Amino acid sequence: MTYRHMPRLFFLMVAVLLVVAACGGGDDEAAPAVTAPPAATATAPTAVPTPAPTPTATPVPLPQGEMTIALTSLGGKVMIPDQGGGVESSLQPIYDPIIASTFDGKLDATRGFATSWTASPDSKVWTFKVKDNVAFHDGVKATSADLKYVLEYSMAAGSKSSKLGPFKDNIVSMETPDASTFVLTLKNTDIFWHVSNWSLLGGARKPAFLIPKHYVSTAGLEGVNRQPVGSGPYKHKSITADKVVYDALDKHWFFAVPRTKTVTFWEVPEESTITALLRNKEVDVSGPLSVGQVKTLRDAGLRVMAQQDTRAFTYIFREAFVESYPGYGKNPLNDLRVRQALHYYAIDRKAIVETFMQGLASPTMDYPVLPQEVSWTGPLPVPAFDVAKAKAMIADAGFPNGFEMDYIIFSNLTGLDQEINEAIAVMWGKVGVKINRTPKTEQNYRDQMYANVGKSYFTKPTVAGSYSIATGTVASTFSTIPHTLNGPWIYNKDPKGIELAAAWASSPNLDEYKKRAEAYRRWEYENVSSFEPVFLTGTIWAAGSKVPAAWNPGQDPSSQKMDYLAAMR
Repeated sequence: MTYRHMPRLFFLMVAVLLVVAACGGGDDEAAPAVTAPPAATATAPTAVPTPAPTPTATPVPLPQGEMTIALTSLGGKVMIPDQGGGVESSLQPIYDPIIASTFDGKLDATRGFATSWTASPDSKVWTFKVKDNVAFHDGVKATSADLKYVLEYSMAAGSKSSKLGPFKDNIVSMETPDASTFVLTLKNTDIFWHVSNWSLLGGARKPAFLIPKHYVSTAGLEGVNRQPVGSGPYKHKSITADKVVYDALDKHWFFAVPRTKTVTFWEVPEESTITALLRNKEVDVSGPLSVGQVKTLRDAGLRVMAQQDTRAFTYIFREAFVESYPGYGKNPLNDLRVRQALHYYAIDRKAIVETFMQGLASPTMDYPVLPQEVSWTGPLPVPAFDVAKAKAMIADAGFPNGFEMDYIIFSNLTGLDQEINEAIAVMWGKVGVKINRTPKTEQNYRDQMYANVGKSYFTKPTVAGSYSIATGTVASTFSTIPHTLNGPWIYNKDPKGIELAAAWASSPNLDEYKKRAEAYRRWEYENVSSFEPVFLTGTIWAAGSKVPAAWNPGQDPSSQKMDYLAAMR
């Protein structure tokens, strides 16, 4: 199922959330059943004069076997959510979500730590209630203080959370009146704060998992990276150069006795190797995979699933606000005509989709509103590929002989990212841009950004790609990230963009939210000021015979339900 085929589940959800904030959590009927220990049963006495059997209990099944999940990246094996780079799927078995969701994309108060979320009439004060039966792997009971700590850690010195800037800008106070209650006060109205920040339905890159205050505050990131502690159905066993291994708990508060005993996440950068491992049954599930592998995987009898129309392939123009670089001169990216020339007319999106994506993608100019977002009204126009027009616009901007630009290329979306970025670089070369290819891991790139917040740290015009953007059902908070002046992701300092993004994020109701969403996305479309979309696609996953038939990657843009994959019965 894709968001495109959903009957606007969130439009109904929103109305409910604004009154009682889905105190019951959303319908979880689509989630697979979790088997609890069977109740004790007694054998009735027989009619013959012999002693009746002693009542016995049906034995609880033990976790059995192993499951291996291959990923192209383990995010640098950073074991605290939202503090590393790239894929975080490998963290899901050991951490519980704060606000969970069902497989078909509804909020779910049964699986997550939070049982209810209620907003004040102006949506500036949020009250969260949490479960009282959740314990961390070291036996310490989880309370509202741990929920508060999730935000404190995201805003702490040295944090690499993508929410660092937005949280600092908007959070006024945090209180824990008792062990089951957390009260959050915001500066600005945010009718979707809970979805945007603590539910994985709200998009990727957020502190949406429960971490233990007592352990993280003592062990620090380095200690957690060696031996993480969470409250999920699996606990840490070992971490090596290319593998993270977990063992099932004896009993989990939600999953009861997990199905699979040992779960291994294996970092295998080469997709061709992953395909071979899947075919040879050395790996049980893997993704995201490129479309080029689909036929081979299906021919091998593997189940292939896709989250179509949920992600945009994007790149970014870095530091468009810098007017000039020492030793280089005027920054071409500071001129809107140059950005529009490169983004509108110098990329042949149709050719890229047809060459690389085998029909499982479509050209797009949409960001950050994608088809699953509650304000989606349809696609924005995609200009025709026009080399001559792009050259003329660049010349009019004062660069008749073109210019030189660095292109940081890393891979994290289609399995063909390097090839696609290379195709874009070649196309830009045809309009007079000399491209310096700069391969770099996303983790190294993020480290560079976070080490230089508020500073210019490039020496010439720079573009980086590709980014897998999945803004989820609520994109408003995500849109503020590129406009947060004290954050590492800022690309320009246009006051209009800052104003529109902030207004959208503080919408007082759904109708106003839709209007402000449209105003922001059209401004971004015209000003080429953030993540720049090339095509719309979705992640592809393959699963073997060990994977339950009821499992699928779900609608969470970044989680893929790895806890259910391993633990569900």
